[in-house]
Amino acid sequence: MSCVPDAAESRAVPMPRPLRVNSIKSRAATRWTAPLGGRAVRGIQGYSEPSAANSLDAMPVPVWVLDETGYIGFSNQRASLLAKQGLWAQARGGRLGPVGNLDSKALHAMLRLVGGSQETALTRVVSVAHGGQLLRGTLQLSPLAQTTLYAQAWPRCCVLLTLQLPMSLEHSNLWLDHVSERFMLTPAQSEVLEQLGRGRSVEEIALAMGIKEGTVRAHLHQLLSKTQLTKQADLVRLALGA
Repeated sequence: MSCVPDAAESRAVPMPRPLRVNSIKSRAATRWTAPLGGRAVRGIQGYSEPSAANSLDAMPVPVWVLDETGYIGFSNQRASLLAKQGLWAQARGGRLGPVGNLDSKALHAMLRLVGGSQETALTRVVSVAHGGQLLRGTLQLSPLAQTTLYAQAWPRCCVLLTLQLPMSLEHSNLWLDHVSERFMLTPAQSEVLEQLGRGRSVEEIALAMGIKEGTVRAHLHQLLSKTQLTKQADLVRLALGA
């Protein structure tokens, strides 16, 4: 389904494995690059919409292919189910609306920024209240290069949006223990990383831990050094296991 033009806001991180599609030619021609490292997907010409749709349906996370107005060119099976449930995402009139606590206006502003640059990728922690708990997920927006099979299948679309849903509390604690051991983090560094995963700012982390903001920033610097990451947003994704 093609998009129709509309008239009218924070590497050791595990990255997706190469997409598996049906033909040998497709597997050889298509690969993922790091979502924060530029264009989301690179490929070659000559692939049909069914081939592109099959590759996105094989992904273990909800995925939307969008234009700058939020119009949905395609949503994989997980994304469609999520929108029907209405907890994490909503779709109205063929457009993706609020995602977690990110309202439509803010989402569309991010889509315009990413879609218009063809170089900028954005990551945002979003949250929903459910069962008396505040659940958090990671929203990733990456531009579609014009040479990719997705851009060719949905030519008026310009952004690939994925949503990494939260792990259970038990699995989250196990993951943070694993990360702390792997990168030899101190207890304070581990706590700062956990607080980042909860979507807290430097000021909020300092208040929660009873330390100075400068100390939090020093811990962040050490975290980036030990994990060989470059951005605070990458640490958020690491904390969430994204």
